[in-house]
Order: sequence, then C-alpha cells, then structure tokens
Amino acid sequence: MRIEGDVSFSYEFNPMELAVDTHDVYKRLIEICELESTEEKSEEDVTRLEELRRIKGYIGGYELDYHIEGFDFVKFGERDEIQLLAFLSPIREQDRSRQLFGNGDVYSIFKYQFEDRGKEKGKFELKVHEIDDSGDEFVTEDYFYTLHPIVASIWEPYKIERVKKVLEDNPERELIDLS
Repeated sequence: MRIEGDVSFSYEFNPMELAVDTHDVYKRLIEICELESTEEKSEEDVTRLEELRRIKGYIGGYELDYHIEGFDFVKFGERDEIQLLAFLSPIREQDRSRQLFGNGDVYSIFKYQFEDRGKEKGKFELKVHEIDDSGDEFVTEDYFYTLHPIVASIWEPYKIERVKKVLEDNPERELIDLS
C-alpha cells in the first residue's frame, strides 16, 4: 500500500507487517464518530466506544488484538479520494479507555514522521509522559505505544456520503482537505 502527498511526501507500507479488514475499520470509525457527537454519553456509550476501538489484526498469519488509538479523514488533492488514516497499537493490559490523539492529531503526527524520519517503515513508537501531582507525592511515568499506521482509500460513493454525513453531524471532527 502506498500513500502520496502532492509533493511533500510518499510512503510505502509493507503488507506483511499488519493486515486488518479496512471495511471493518471504516464501519467502526463511522460509528465512533457518531458516538463521539453524543453530548451526554451513557455508561453503555462509553463501553461501546471502547469495544469499537478493539479490533483484530494479523501479522504473519497470527491473530492479535489491536486498539484504534486515533484516526482522521484526509483528502490530499482536489481529485483524490478521501483517505482514512488511523493508528493502531497492540492491546496492553493497562486501562486503554482514554484517547491518545485529538482530532487532527493523527494527520499531524503522520506528516511529521514522514518529514522527520521518512525512511522508517511500518510502525512508529509514541512516548506518553504522565505526571500525577494530585496526591502527597509527585509521580511521573512514561508509557510507550507501538503505533501501526493504517491507510485506506474511501472511494465507494456510499462510503464517501456516509463519511460526509457523519462529519457534518460531528462538529468536533472534520475532513482535512489539503487540495
């Protein structure tokens, strides 16, 4: 799979690294956008969001559980298709209910990685430094996440309309149009 920006970057993915059902990822992300737009989220909604973020992936024929850490919908050129950019990471035992990336962050990090370290292939590592000064003692901790970039073109008309509709209903998210 290959993704290219007008002049700024091009990146090639090795299909042996991580295989996922991109249609399933698309459906999950549409539902996540719909649930995100709900102002008052019930406990069921929060549980459903976490379920939607868990997905099966395959590396070298082995099935593994992954977590969708963040995603953006991007259009690189006027005649280009909408691209789905998502970061997945292997599920770890610790609490994963928080979202690592805000809206627009996935694209920014994706582009930064190309400019800064364009020769790396297949996965990135994210370091999250947390500080807790709420108690009697000051605690800091680093978490490292292995991120696998997923890129899928959304070219089917019904999928494009669904993306536009869900983005219209969710003012927190937008189609990043770089044309």
